[in-house]
Amino acid sequence: LVVEIKNEEADKTVAAALEIEPGEPVVRIERVRIVDNAAENYQISYIARNLVKEVDFTQEDMETGSIYHYLSNVGNLLPQYSDENIYAVECPEHVAEYFHVKRKTPILLIHRVTHSMDGIVMEYCLDYLGPSANGLRIRR
Repeated sequence: LVVEIKNEEADKTVAAALEIEPGEPVVRIERVRIVDNAAENYQISYIARNLVKEVDFTQEDMETGSIYHYLSNVGNLLPQYSDENIYAVECPEHVAEYFHVKRKTPILLIHRVTHSMDGIVMEYCLDYLGPSANGLRIRR
């Protein structure tokens, strides 16, 4: 489920994660991943606009489409590794409505930064894991 796709300027946090300057254009894609009719995660992805200038994500099928499809096929970027930090947080109100939980319910938040084979930061992502998520699996 696509919540919002928006072109905006990178704030300091997003710019630092993407290794770009604050104010540079980024695309923000907010989606809810549904598994067995339940929201499993709420994902906010940031991509530096200069990596995929030709793609208008608002016109693409991001309900089922893959961000990495565009990064690899348009931006010629292949993922090499991701750094992830996992935190226990209080569920924000805008996320809680999708998980059908009260605001401030404890959930997990994963900050992920994915790097390409060329050493370029491809994506900065915030992944809120809902109560229906079946655990957390990490492959390194």
